[in-house]
Amino acid sequence: MHHKYFSILPMRSIVVTELYTVHYFENFKNYYFSGERHDFWEILYVDRGEIIVETDRFERPIRMERGDLLLHRPNEFHSFYANNIVPHNLFVVSFASGSPAMEHFQEHPFFHTRSPMRAKISRLLEESRSCFSSPLADPNVPKLKRDHSAPFGAEQVVVNTLELLLISLYRHEDVRSEAETAEHAQVKLADDYVQRAIVYMKANLTNRITLEDICVNTAISSSQMQRMFRQKTGKSVMRYFSELRIEEAKFLMRSRNMTFTEIAEFLCYSSIHHFSKQFHTMVGMFPSDYISSVQTMTEGV
Repeated sequence: MHHKYFSILPMRSIVVTELYTVHYFENFKNYYFSGERHDFWEILYVDRGEIIVETDRFERPIRMERGDLLLHRPNEFHSFYANNIVPHNLFVVSFASGSPAMEHFQEHPFFHTRSPMRAKISRLLEESRSCFSSPLADPNVPKLKRDHSAPFGAEQVVVNTLELLLISLYRHEDVRSEAETAEHAQVKLADDYVQRAIVYMKANLTNRITLEDICVNTAISSSQMQRMFRQKTGKSVMRYFSELRIEEAKFLMRSRNMTFTEIAEFLCYSSIHHFSKQFHTMVGMFPSDYISSVQTMTEGV
């Protein structure tokens, strides 16, 4: 017996039609952005630190801290500034969408995200870095530049991830529960070990720790930890720890409360030379050049 099949046209509730900007900013604790207005949507996400946002939508300024996300609707004037206490890291993406569902965010623009949503944001940032050659830290880029060596389908992944993020925000949920299959349980177990290791690393950025210390704390062998960690992050355990220390160093440098030597000692580097060398290896510039570049970027706004 032959059956006749009929197709359906999948509904697309939120469609992103254009990308305007993708930015990741690392600003000083006294940073001030005077504001702008444009005819497309913008997502502002605080990855670290705290900022104060002012818009013509709200009567009072909004304080945003780590994990907070705000959508600026088209033609909404918006500005923000640091709190003069701590520096901040921001992820900004602006886009066009004519989907009627976007009207939901006119009344519900503010969210405090949890881990699953943060994972989507991290994926969006990671894919954008591989997709575009224009510097994400430069606020004066008028148009995104395509990186012709980007992985296959990178732009589509960026748009799909952004649409998925918006749908999740619309639903105001993190993730639905899923069946606890044996394979999923193994993945979850590996994730737990990796997360425990990361928590331990973050708590010990100012101490000298080894791979053995991390493994003892998480109660797992070094070979298992290395394998799980590389599968999850694509990096070795100690490489990841070194990157965490450098990110903390960048944050402290932008706080302007400590000298480079004091930061090196605080983060338990054996010498300022060792600190500068590792900083250059991971960031692509020496500490003094990094501070100069951030200063140049922020003064250009």
